[in-house]
Amino acid sequence: MSETPKTETETKIVQIYYGLDIPLMTMTAYLNSQGKYYLAAFQLRVIRNALFLHQNKKCFWCGNDMAEQNGTSKNINACTLDHFFDAWEIELRAQHRYSFVAACSRCNQERSRANEARQPIEILHERASRHKKRKSGTAQQ
Repeated sequence: MSETPKTETETKIVQIYYGLDIPLMTMTAYLNSQGKYYLAAFQLRVIRNALFLHQNKKCFWCGNDMAEQNGTSKNINACTLDHFFDAWEIELRAQHRYSFVAACSRCNQERSRANEARQPIEILHERASRHKKRKSGTAQQ
């Protein structure tokens, strides 16, 4: 099954992923007990580091220099892994699994706040419910 990017930016992102020297195992998603696919933390680190170098240590969104991510760095210029598509654009994310970009922590946080403000209220309620379950320890593992 081949992916068909819909925009020039999506095309560029897909080309970047295929051009990066990332082991195939790193791009293979796992299936959790709730039937959802995810990438493990080690996979996300490999992808983030590869994009960080590929983008010449520049943020995808603002173009500013980024600092290499070290653990749980609080540096606002630290390199983070960001989604190209908004969190609530589930169908687009599913169609284009190669939709990560390297972004500085500042841009990632600003986009997250802006995207949250645009999310449908039903999705916000569902996310809040999941968060409460996790905090109380009632979420399924």
